[in-house]
Amino acid sequence: MNFLKRIQLSKIALHWGLVCILCALISAGCDKSSNPSNPTPNPNQKTQGTNPQVASQKFEAELKTFCTSHHLFPKPDVLPRWAWKKEITKMYDLVKTMGFEEGLPDQAQALAYFQTRAPEQLERPKSQFQLGPGKLDKLNKLYVKSGSWTPDPAVSHISFHKLLTPTKGYDLIACDMRHGKIFAQPLYTQRTTILTLARVPHPARVEVIDFDKDGRLDLLVSDLGSFLPGDHDKGQALWLQRTPEGKFKTHVLLNKVGRVADVQAADVDGDGDLDLSVAEFGWRMGGRVLFLRNEGFKADGSPELKLEVLDPRPGAIRVPFVDINGDGKLDIVTVLSQHHERVVAYLQNESGQFQLKELYVAPHPEWGYTGIEVVDLDRDGDIDILLTNGDTLDTSVLKPYQGIQFLENLGDLKFKEHPQQQLPGAHGLEVIDVDGDNDLDVIASAFLPQFPVERARKPLNLESLIWLEQTEPWKFNRFSLETINCDHPTIAALDYDNDGDIDIVSGNYALKPEVLGGISAYWVLYKNEAKK
Repeated sequence: MNFLKRIQLSKIALHWGLVCILCALISAGCDKSSNPSNPTPNPNQKTQGTNPQVASQKFEAELKTFCTSHHLFPKPDVLPRWAWKKEITKMYDLVKTMGFEEGLPDQAQALAYFQTRAPEQLERPKSQFQLGPGKLDKLNKLYVKSGSWTPDPAVSHISFHKLLTPTKGYDLIACDMRHGKIFAQPLYTQRTTILTLARVPHPARVEVIDFDKDGRLDLLVSDLGSFLPGDHDKGQALWLQRTPEGKFKTHVLLNKVGRVADVQAADVDGDGDLDLSVAEFGWRMGGRVLFLRNEGFKADGSPELKLEVLDPRPGAIRVPFVDINGDGKLDIVTVLSQHHERVVAYLQNESGQFQLKELYVAPHPEWGYTGIEVVDLDRDGDIDILLTNGDTLDTSVLKPYQGIQFLENLGDLKFKEHPQQQLPGAHGLEVIDVDGDNDLDVIASAFLPQFPVERARKPLNLESLIWLEQTEPWKFNRFSLETINCDHPTIAALDYDNDGDIDIVSGNYALKPEVLGGISAYWVLYKNEAKK
C-alpha cells in the first residue's frame, strides 16, 4: 500500500488526529483565542493510591503514543513555560468543540507534563546587525505609496516583471490581502504611479505567465477567500487573462475550496498547454495539494481542467514544478506547515501520474515553516531546497530555532542539512547573485507583526532584512541590511534599472493596525546606488 493511500485511510480515524493536535501546535495563522477555564495543575500533587513516578511514566507513554502515530513528539522546551497553558487549553477546547472527547488524555496532566519540563523562557535571538551591510552599503530606501493611498496594507507577495509595457522596463506586481487588490507600479516612470490591475477578495500570491500562449502575459492568482484564517470553502484559483486592450478578464479555474496559497503552471505532460499545481492551504480541517491537468481550451476560451488530489493534508505553502530527482520529468515539491512541518515531493512516473515521497521532516511540530525555494544553490547540477521557518502567529514567541534552512541534494532523493541561519520571523526568501561573483547568494526578510517596536523590536534590535554571501558551496558571510521594520512577509530582488547592481523590494504587511500601529507604505524599494 503506497503512502498516499495510507494517508487517506488514516482519515477514517480522524478523531485520533484531532487528539494529537494538542501536541501539534497548529502554526501559520492560528487565532489567538483561548479559554483558560482549567486551573494550572500543581505538578507536585500526588495521585492517590498510585506511585507518582509510575503514573507519570505511564501518562507520558500514552501521550507519546497518541502523538507519534501522526507526527514527531514536541519536546516541552520548544516553548516557554508560560505559553503551554494557552496552547493546551486551546487544543482541548478545539477537540471538545468537535465532539472527539473519547480517549482524550487528562488535560491537567498534559499541562503539568509540558509545564514542568519547559524552560522559564527561551533563549533570546541574537541580533547580528553589527556586521553591517557588506557590499550592499549604498541602498537608497524609497517608501512607496500613491495618491490614492489605502492605509495599512497587507502585501503578501511582490515581484518584478515586464508586464504592462515590456519594451520600457519592469513593473512591480503585488497582492494586498486586506484590501483585495492586485497592484502594478511601473518602474520606468519618473513619478510613483500605482495601478490597480484587478480586485480579488484576498489574494495571497500572483504568478505572471502567458497561460493561453497568445503572446500576452496573464496573471495566475491564488485567493485565500478570507483575511483571517478559517475552515471554509471560499478559496479559489483564478486566471486573469490579458485582453488585446490591456485589461484583465477573470476566469475561475477552481473554487469552493479551502484557502488557496499558491498556483503554479508548467507543461507537465508535453501536450503544449500549461497544467497547474495548487496549494490548498486550508486551515485546521481542510487543505490539499492538487494537480489540475489541462485538457485543452473550450469554445469560450476557458481551459478544461481535470482535478487530481495529490495529498489530502492541509498546510501547503507553495507548489513549484521542478525535476527534483533528475529523471527529465517535472515533479512538484512543497513544504507542509501546520503540525506536519515537512518537505514533500510528488514524483511524476512514466505514466504521467504523481507518487508522494517525503524528503525531510522538521525536528518538531512547532518548527513553523513559512516558505520554500527550489534551486541549484551550489551549481552542481541538481536541485537543492531552501526553507524559511519563521511563523510566530501561533504563539507570539520569539523562537531561537527560526531562520533559513539549507538542504543539499546528494542524489537519489537524499538531502544533507547544513547549519541554519537564525532569523526570527523568517518569511521572504530570494536566491540571486548579489555581488556579481557568479555564485548564488541569499536575501531574506522577517515578519514579526505582533511584536511591538518599543517593547520588543528595538530592545533586541531585531533584524528585518539580511543577505548571505556564498563564499564557497554552503559557506556564507552574513550581512544585515535593516532592523526593527519586521513587517516584510515577501521580498524580491533584481537589477530592474539595468545599472549593474541588484535592487531589492520588500512588501509591507500590517496585521492588526488598530492595536499594533499602522504602516506608512505599500512596499519599500531599496534602490542600489553602488554603480553610480
